[in-house]
Amino acid sequence: MLSSQKFNSGNKLLYVQALRGLAAMMVLFFHCSLNSKAYFNMRPLLASVWEYGWLGVEFFFVLSGFIITYIHLKDLESRKGVAQFLRKRFIRIYPIYWVVATIMLIYYLFIKKENQGVTVRLSGMGDFIYLVKCYSLFPTSPLRKNFIDIAWTLSYEVWFYLLFAFCILLGYKRTSYFFIIWGFLIVFKHYTHIGDFSPFLNFILNPMILYFLAGCFIGYLSKKGKASLSLRQFVILIIIASMSVFSYAALSGSVLEQNRWDINYYYLLIVLFGITLWMAVSIDRQSWLTAPSKKLLLIGDASYSLYLIHPAVIMFCYKMAAYLTSRFAIDVSSMTVNLIFIGTMLMATLAGLLLHLIVEKPLLSLLNKNKTFSWRLPWIGKPL
Repeated sequence: MLSSQKFNSGNKLLYVQALRGLAAMMVLFFHCSLNSKAYFNMRPLLASVWEYGWLGVEFFFVLSGFIITYIHLKDLESRKGVAQFLRKRFIRIYPIYWVVATIMLIYYLFIKKENQGVTVRLSGMGDFIYLVKCYSLFPTSPLRKNFIDIAWTLSYEVWFYLLFAFCILLGYKRTSYFFIIWGFLIVFKHYTHIGDFSPFLNFILNPMILYFLAGCFIGYLSKKGKASLSLRQFVILIIIASMSVFSYAALSGSVLEQNRWDINYYYLLIVLFGITLWMAVSIDRQSWLTAPSKKLLLIGDASYSLYLIHPAVIMFCYKMAAYLTSRFAIDVSSMTVNLIFIGTMLMATLAGLLLHLIVEKPLLSLLNKNKTFSWRLPWIGKPL
């Protein structure tokens, strides 16, 4: 709702941060809904809505490309700061991931032994290499996936960060050509099916990367001050976004369930996500609305911790609920399933917030204390 009581976010993109929190909750709703079906063969209230929560993952990719470009556009233009960029990305991704991965590794080694058909063990060099791949977020074989369910998305994040570091060395102009060629190759491969036999090509030319590239474009426009909209333009974009949503809903009923990975949906979602992000930046810049909820902003801050820990919490909650309903002969009615669904959502959200506040935030603060480097890279002459 428009309000005369405006806020001043300064350089902080509060509505973008709020979208980050919403995307995290979408993924959480999605996985909770799936587990309700898996454990009790019943779906919670509004399950047909929660089933589209996986769109939060796609939006995270767009958001990642936006944030990286928005923050590091100067690095692209100056062709400096590649080591500092890699250091920041490493600290952001790996330490808290290793904490969660180690907890889950202990669980799978000593309690469950297996995750969705993937055996987790330490009995030879092959197992050691597998664990190194899991901990480094190197893409694993489809026959033996990472024991952290959501790690495949982080593998794409790391790949994109490495390529963005390479782009810093290339410079801004060459990067724009590189991104155009990269996007063309992704689309070309999809329609021609050249290289479908190659896991490497399937990874580096996955249509998911189009989301990153779209986010980079919005980040560039925003950083250059081209994301400010008049109220009339804002309304027009809302209409276009609404049409995209209705088109998506109309198509998804007959096609999406059969082929979620159809590239035509990528095009449609890129338009929808791009408009959503663009409008959020414009709201932040022009302060049309009151500041978003502090609770939602906190979830946005904790989104990575929440994303990492929620599958484990959901699994624990549903296993415990299945055990208790069986042990005490509790009738599993629709109300029971909804109560379990709500309780699990609250527990997973609380776990993500606690992980962020108690572990992730202090860890980032500690690792970011020394922000300068004295060592040199062989291709860069000055200390970083």
